[in-house]
Amino acid sequence: MILSVIIVSFNTRELLKDCVTSVEQSLGNLEHEIIVVDNNSSDESVAMLKKGFPQVRVIHNNDNASFAKVNNQ
Repeated sequence: MILSVIIVSFNTRELLKDCVTSVEQSLGNLEHEIIVVDNNSSDESVAMLKKGFPQVRVIHNNDNASFAKVNNQ
């Protein structure tokens, strides 16, 4: 793995969709992984990722943890 991109998300479904799309387009053929840590969003962010971006690894938290804690997950 050359690059890991970690995105922390909370109720930002459309922005998250645009972000993941942009990251994938920008990285092109570079070997990478995208990890999204969702802080218990209620806007169907996780469902959108699972349906539209099955290659993205999703960590779904049961609460809205701090940014630093989530980055260390």
